[in-house]
Parts: sequence; structure tokens; C-alpha cells
Amino acid sequence: MFELEDLMKLTEKPRHSFTAISLADSKQIILLHLPVWESFTEREHHHFLVNHGALWVHDAALWDKVAKDSQNEMKKNYPHLMRRVDMFPFSNGPNCLAAVAAAITRNEAFINTWMKEEEFLGVLKEENYVPCGSESLTEGDVLMV
Repeated sequence: MFELEDLMKLTEKPRHSFTAISLADSKQIILLHLPVWESFTEREHHHFLVNHGALWVHDAALWDKVAKDSQNEMKKNYPHLMRRVDMFPFSNGPNCLAAVAAAITRNEAFINTWMKEEEFLGVLKEENYVPCGSESLTEGDVLMV
């Protein structure tokens, strides 16, 4: 769901291209569902993805802002991942499931894959992870939402 003005900026499409719903506070919103997406040209898809992605990407390194004691703890517990801190690949690659699999197994081969849920659940089972309630989380647990 997007405000009309925001979606216009993201796609660079004109106002008359959208059928918006007006809310009580005068805001106009658009539900970006499949028929709307399919109505976009390839150029509009590109503009949307690049512009929307830019909202979520921070090009500043974050490692230096982490407390030194936390850095040391991470270095101690995850030495196999330290060379990847604050690094992003130049092409499509692993997803968050693969990153977690690499961290819990210490098997860096996972870090270069795109892992699907079924494979990830298999890794968790092999590593003796079992479902538990969120009220009993402890260090080293894997939280899935």
C-alpha cells in the first residue's frame, strides 16, 4: 500500500495513471497488487525497483558504530563471518536464510547460495534446533517470523 504521491515518485508515472482510494484524512492510497504491477511498463518496473530499493539501502558502514565489547564477542563467536561484515555482493547471491545457515553451521559454502525454506528447515533440524515459544529465547536461538 502506498500513498499516491509516493507511488508516483517511485514509478515516475503521472497521477492520472492510478485509481486511488481516498481516506478520511484526504490521503489517497494505492494498493500495489498484481494487476497494478502488470500495468507498469518495463521502464516503470525499473524505476519503482531502483527508487524503492534506495529507500532501504544505507551505504554507510555500520560495524564501526557497534560497541567494542559486542564487536569482540562477535569476532570470538563468528570468526568465519568477519570478512563479510559490512560487505555486500555486486550481484545477486545469498539470502538471509543462507546467511543464518552459514552462521549456525560455520559452513561458509552456504553463504554463496540462495536457500529456500525447506532446505533451511532441514539445516535447523540437522543442527538440533527445535521450535520453542518466543518467551524462552536464549543466545544462539534462531528466531523465525
